[in-house]
Amino acid sequence: MNSLQMSGTSPTTLSHDTHHIGDAQEMIIENVICFQDGTTSSGVAQCCSNHSRDEELEHVRSVVDSFFYYNQFQRRKLCDKVTQFQTLSDAHKKLLEPFHSEHTRQLMKCIENNQSHGDPFFSVLEMLICEGASALGPLGERAFYAHDGRSASPDLMSKINSTLKQIVREWSTEGKSERDVTFGPILKELETRFPDDSREKQRILVPGSGLSRLAWEISCMGFTTVACEFSSYMLIVSFVLLNIISEVRKTSLLSIRTSQLRVIRGVIQIEFDPFRFPICVPQRRVGYGIRDIASSELMSMRPGNFMSMFDGEDGKYSAVVTAWFIDTAHNVIDYIEQINRLLEVGGVWINSGPLTYHFSDTPEELSIELPFEEILRIVTLRGFRIEKESRSEPSLYAADKRLTTTVISTSRSMLRYTYECGFFVAVKESSLE
Repeated sequence: MNSLQMSGTSPTTLSHDTHHIGDAQEMIIENVICFQDGTTSSGVAQCCSNHSRDEELEHVRSVVDSFFYYNQFQRRKLCDKVTQFQTLSDAHKKLLEPFHSEHTRQLMKCIENNQSHGDPFFSVLEMLICEGASALGPLGERAFYAHDGRSASPDLMSKINSTLKQIVREWSTEGKSERDVTFGPILKELETRFPDDSREKQRILVPGSGLSRLAWEISCMGFTTVACEFSSYMLIVSFVLLNIISEVRKTSLLSIRTSQLRVIRGVIQIEFDPFRFPICVPQRRVGYGIRDIASSELMSMRPGNFMSMFDGEDGKYSAVVTAWFIDTAHNVIDYIEQINRLLEVGGVWINSGPLTYHFSDTPEELSIELPFEEILRIVTLRGFRIEKESRSEPSLYAADKRLTTTVISTSRSMLRYTYECGFFVAVKESSLE
């Protein structure tokens, strides 16, 4: 019996509007959602409406398969490392033996930890896909039942690793310092700008919502919040976190990326705990004393591409919040103009994040890469007035504080990523023609 059956979630036909996250039955995203412009939800199928149903199902199957295959992939990587070790000369093996044995043992321990979250038949990632496949609608359920143990590509495995990092950033204690740097100024600005008694009337849009932590925090403040996410991986995990988990679990999860092992001294940690998630239960948290109302009643999700949806919603939002998002654009000017269109006159755009430009190294992909000052200039030319602008103190990327998230503590890491985030608050003064 699989967890799709055990979870009690079943397919529900929804409208093409928002779906309340608070109800597990209502969050199920219908198939590949068709929008008014004829495109489909890229976050679910990542393909256009002229693609065949078979192609859409194949994409969703690849997502489902990657969750199931991750632990096996890590075992195979570990076997490859052991095989490589055996090719060394006897003298070199003797030199490395103490480290190699303990290193291998700890990696195996990580893999086994992910395999035993309380159900001997399902790993943590399998639990997430078993509970979360419904988030991809009927195609997700079809892909789940069609799963036949096939392997997934290294590229898909990297997407799983990115998703695990995002869990650390958004829903673990280890990610708090980064959340404080990135989310803190945004939440403070919203709190200052909008009085308590008016918040429910304000619609806040959070594109690129990832695992929805920021959108959830905003809804907890009493705002009507719309999250938008493109990635099927993020949609699956956020669905489970926001709808399925009903208690703070003792589940721990380890991401194992042995190719990036860089430490100053010692073997992979023995005493350092794996990260646990979630650190709180979204379904049970209510607003900050504003009223006795569950945040889920104020929060909804739009699956898909930020540029391919929101038709007919010109001027419908009081604020747009972008955190680590604007550099995901092929052309950031498109994002600026879309945000202008969606905001009401007098509405506010709050942005925080670095500029890493996701398509910078992708062959044959458009990537318009502007410096931060140039972005501010373009913002002022597209109907906005900049009210605030600053740079954050350089912050360690939370997931990389453990280096490769192979549970290596910061003090022993020789590889650390730091980001200086650009922060600005812009008020819409006029609409674009």
